[in-house]
Amino acid sequence: MRAGFSLIELLAVLTLISLFVVSISIRWSGPYNEIKFKSDIERLVDFDFKARRHATSRNRECRLIVEFESNIVHASRWQNGKEQLLPLVLGGGTSIAQLLISNGRATSGIPQLGIGPDGSTKTYAILLQQGGKQRWIVFAGRTGQPLITSDKEDVETIFKEMLAQGTDAN
Repeated sequence: MRAGFSLIELLAVLTLISLFVVSISIRWSGPYNEIKFKSDIERLVDFDFKARRHATSRNRECRLIVEFESNIVHASRWQNGKEQLLPLVLGGGTSIAQLLISNGRATSGIPQLGIGPDGSTKTYAILLQQGGKQRWIVFAGRTGQPLITSDKEDVETIFKEMLAQGTDAN
């Protein structure tokens, strides 16, 4: 009778355990990335809402500033008569790919959107990407009502309707 396991038996067991762990991590990485992407979308929607609410509560113009390179959206806030920038950093592989404003102008660099004292902006859309997924988040100018879509044609249709109805902020 022998006592214990041979080195080959131990290596075989460790290999099987390693394969099991790798297969589980691969299986769960997809849903985890999807959750992070949805979280970034929800955070951006909430960020826009809070920026509009701040402008309204202070009855003062504020700004949204989009930095494509660093995937940061800033909202200006007023405290003690001074404008401060509050950043929203998108993470987890989410990137800001494009910003469209209702006048049809695609912007690049570090664009700024004005938020009026009534909380309104021009209708705008931000394209977020993560891996092979992309989502447009459209914010209606006067209300800030968000719409999330994966189709750019939906964005263009909303822009046309807002301009035709005269319901976009000036």
